[in-house]
Amino acid sequence: MDTDDLHEAPLEFDLVENSIQFFDKNAFDQAHGVYFSEVDSKGKVTSDKVHLVALSRLLYALEYASRFDSKYEKQALEASDFFIKNFMSKDTLGTYFFETVEINGEPTMPDNLGIWQQSYGLGGLAVIHRLKKDKATLKLLHDAFEGYRAHFHDARSKGFVGSYAMDEGIQHDDKTLQSILYPMSAALFYMWEQDLENRAKYEPFLKENIALLLEYGWNAKLGWVNLKFDREWRLCGKENNVEPCFNVVPGHNFQLGWVLLQSSTFPFLNPDVQMQCKKLGTAVIENTMKKPIWDGSVSNGFYSEVNPATGKILSKRKTWWQHTEAITALSFMKVSFPNEFKSLLNFFRDNFVDFKGGNEFFFLTEDNSPILTEPKGSMGKSSYHVTEMVLYINQNK
Repeated sequence: MDTDDLHEAPLEFDLVENSIQFFDKNAFDQAHGVYFSEVDSKGKVTSDKVHLVALSRLLYALEYASRFDSKYEKQALEASDFFIKNFMSKDTLGTYFFETVEINGEPTMPDNLGIWQQSYGLGGLAVIHRLKKDKATLKLLHDAFEGYRAHFHDARSKGFVGSYAMDEGIQHDDKTLQSILYPMSAALFYMWEQDLENRAKYEPFLKENIALLLEYGWNAKLGWVNLKFDREWRLCGKENNVEPCFNVVPGHNFQLGWVLLQSSTFPFLNPDVQMQCKKLGTAVIENTMKKPIWDGSVSNGFYSEVNPATGKILSKRKTWWQHTEAITALSFMKVSFPNEFKSLLNFFRDNFVDFKGGNEFFFLTEDNSPILTEPKGSMGKSSYHVTEMVLYINQNK
């Protein structure tokens, strides 16, 4: 390990390295200096596609790992060059990102832009700026942020929408919990942290989204997140409907909880808002820990999908990303849940992490067997969630 002038490796860093090495071994294309995105559970590349979210998430992991071992920087910079050359585009509103390109750089022309993909594109570009530390990349980042705002921000009703149609424009009635959360956790948190001289660009939007989370994100009657809204942030359907307009996954509860707790640390919020974030984030996590989502106990993980009105478990599969969100949330709550934090982290290491083949299994069955038909690399899966989890475990140690 090259450690000159680098920090000592953090807790659970082997999880990050194990996740990255799967893509290093199986998916890096030397000719183009980038990673294929679609890789099955055995390491076989299954298409020539490079997806925006997958690459951005992998760049996030590589940049984090490069803080502790410089060997990760070279391929991160190579993949960054591919990103800038092939994923960035413009229309009349400004910069946006292609969401899929072929390895030769040929893009899939979009009919719609999604907030999920575009948020991670923006976050990926912020990672590249952190790697390159140059004015040219910073200008690209600022241009991309202005384009992102123009495509997704609802100036009248506040917040961001979930999609932008290339032929119709901003889709004002497409608002979800994720159109609040993704801009924060995938992009704005990271941009605010590392673009020190320009924090004022991002703070109004963080304040706005935090206010939306506090007002609309949590359904206290049901004890679950609210997921779907209209333009005015009115909740779809009836909250006591036995057939609600959405089902929930416990991972979103945990995600909401830790995002609020992280938000409570921002110095640009007034103390009252900081306290509201801390109280609600704590309540969300405490409430979720009491839900009948567990497979016997915390040490055996939790199930994937629930009817929020009835509490009925709809899927007994267990999902890798949901468990990382839960472990991240519990890292903020280790004083209250020290044993649960350790138990769930051990369960994740023992069952989701494939130390022999690399990376993590997407799903487990109810009896904790990995579902090998699910890929380890896809549009939304690379090495991000485990890296984010490790970052917050160390922040909160």
